[in-house]
Amino acid sequence: EGTPAAPAASPKKKLSYLESREYESIGQRIPALEEELNRKRLAMQEAAQNAASRGPHLQEMYHDIEVSQEEINSLYERWIELEDKTR
Repeated sequence: EGTPAAPAASPKKKLSYLESREYESIGQRIPALEEELNRKRLAMQEAAQNAASRGPHLQEMYHDIEVSQEEINSLYERWIELEDKTR
């Protein structure tokens, strides 16, 4: 009687050497990529204010921003996946 026994703690899984290195590098790469993405966004805002740079140039800039954002999102997803393996 009394309180139920605590469930046995599951042993922590370990990342492989390569996964561990990847996990560490992702944590370092994300801030740099986010800073670069912010610079791209600011450059696009400035270019949008200049009537001569509208059109194809802005489309290229927007596409470049989308690609950068997708890369960051992908890194976050992988980082979470690796982190979950350690729980």
